[in-house]
Parts: sequence; structure tokens; C-alpha cells
Amino acid sequence: MAVSRKHCIFLSSTGRTGTKFFGETMSRMIEDCVSVHEPDTTRVSMPGDWIRKMAKFGVPKMLWGQYRECYSFGKLSTTRHRGITGDDKVRQYIIDNRLDYIEGFRKGLYIESNHIVYGVLDQIVELFPNSKIIWVMRDPRTWVRSAINSNAYHLYSMWDWDSINLSVRAFNFPDDPSAGRWRKMSKFEKYCWYYTNINNRAFELMEKCPNVRIFRYEDLFNKDKREQYFTQMLDYATGFDDGFKRDYTFKPELLDIKIHAAASKRLLPKWQKWNSGMADAMNFHCGEIMKRFGYGDEAEWLEKLSNTDSIKYRA
Repeated sequence: MAVSRKHCIFLSSTGRTGTKFFGETMSRMIEDCVSVHEPDTTRVSMPGDWIRKMAKFGVPKMLWGQYRECYSFGKLSTTRHRGITGDDKVRQYIIDNRLDYIEGFRKGLYIESNHIVYGVLDQIVELFPNSKIIWVMRDPRTWVRSAINSNAYHLYSMWDWDSINLSVRAFNFPDDPSAGRWRKMSKFEKYCWYYTNINNRAFELMEKCPNVRIFRYEDLFNKDKREQYFTQMLDYATGFDDGFKRDYTFKPELLDIKIHAAASKRLLPKWQKWNSGMADAMNFHCGEIMKRFGYGDEAEWLEKLSNTDSIKYRA
């Protein structure tokens, strides 16, 4: 059910992976390209952004619409993941919120960096078949620290309480091993659970997409590796099977610019200072993904796990 032949890149993740950086800088490296970051999503911690987007998209969409799946891709990803919203409605909501917006750009290549589209990636590709997906992984140990310490990440906060179903929770899935003990879990452990649940959901949906590349956050931003991996990403993002291609110039100086607000709170220290219980909780929820993507093989980390018992983290 193709509705547009626009060439698009949808870059997504669990958040806290440089999505704002990608949205604001990719168009500065690629010719004939527009790149945006979460174009119709905002946060109460960013009032200036909220006001600008209300002027562009309207008050209903940018206020109460942020809690309705017909306007919010975050809510839509959640309700689809839970089996509440069917794919016919999902496709219609994507068309309503993106078709005119994307087609309104004259640039040949559209890039959207947006972590909340994780749950509709396969449907986006169906509607925009000249699309590619980029998924950015991050070490869950640094991800959870960044998320908990950030003022801009509101997962399971007062703005994301249980009854509005904005984000998934373990008790939304009765067969989930953590469903029965969710309300007793710490914020740290809930974030560990969320990290794995969202990544696994995205992996499931991306299996249906013909053009997907996964990059590690650490490879893209490490000064010793970034030229190799960022160039790979730019190569992938600028060439399509139908012959469409755009030139790019890798600009490493842009990677040195602090665009997103760094984690501003100091609630959670680096993993090297975690106790064995925290390491065990992380390993229980995220261990398989860590092994798959080459995280957690440090001797210091393995030592933290050697004296712990993960049984207490099972249902």
C-alpha cells in the first residue's frame, strides 16, 4: 500500500543514542537532504520547542494529542505493541501524520530521527517503500545511566503514569517474566526491562523490512572508530536500489558539538561503581542483547556477576 515514492531514512532507537544530533546534522553532511528530529513530539522540559511546534502543528496535536495514538507515534507504538490498535488504523495514522509533511519538503532525501517510531517501522516502510531503517544500539549500562540522569527523559515519570498507556510496562504482557513483580521493581530495573523490550520489539518488526542496518552508538561516536562507522552509515543512507544517490561529506567536527543536553543529574553512577545486585539485575534483563552486540565482556563487569544470584529476578 505505497502512498509515496519519496526516498527516506528513518533512524530510531531506545532514545539517548544521539537521535537529536542525527536529526540536526545529517542534512549538513548530505546534499539535497532534509533531516529532522521528532518533528511533532515535544516535552514539558522544552517549552520553547513546544511553542514552536504548536504554531506549526496546532494546539490539539501538541497538547492532549501527545497522549492519543492518532497524533502521537509514541502512543501508537505502545498501543500496537499491546495489540490494542490494529494495522489498518496504524497505517491510516501514519498517513495522516506524515504523508503531507514529508511530501512538503522539496529536498530529494528525507531523514527522520525519532525513537518513538520503533513500533511502526514495518508499516512506515510499507507506506513509503523507498525507505531505509537505521537502528542505533547503545550499551545498556551507559544507556540506563544516561536515561535516569536526564531531565529530558520522562519514562515512568509523573508525565507517563500507568493509566495513560504512553509507554509499555511488563504487566501489559501477562506472559512476561517480570509482569507479576513490576510494581515492586526499582526504577533502575524497570529501565533495564524497557531497554530490552523495546529493542526486541524493533528487531521483530525490522525482520519484515528489506533495508535495515544496525549501528552501535559507541562505534559512531568513538573518536578512534567514528570515521569508519559514520562513513558506513552515510554510504548506506545515501544510496538506494533504484539508483537514487546523493553525495555526502563526512564532517567529524560536527560530532564534537554538544547538541543534546547531557545527563544533568547524578542519580546513577557509572557501572564501575554499581553493586553486584544492580549488575545482576542488568544481566538478567539485558544479558542476551549485551552478548549479541559485544557488550559486557570486561573482566571487571564479569567479576561483578560472579558472586550474584539472578534467581531473585525471576517471576
